[in-house]
Amino acid sequence: MSLERSIERMQQRLAQAATRLELLNPQHALARGYALLTDAEGRTVTSVRQAPVGTALTARVADGALDVVVTPPRLL
Repeated sequence: MSLERSIERMQQRLAQAATRLELLNPQHALARGYALLTDAEGRTVTSVRQAPVGTALTARVADGALDVVVTPPRLL
């Protein structure tokens, strides 16, 4: 295999890896309507059990952030 061909293959693999990394960017999920919830200490909230009623949270969305207060949860 020639050096030129090896470099070409490495460039293709690098481009594919860059595409995969870009797809993992959390901003893409936010753009689809999801929000990232964090508590006052900046910890990610992943369960209703982490946020008792009355807890102040920040909901990060695609174009900014919202301050929210927890109301009684609806368990799924």
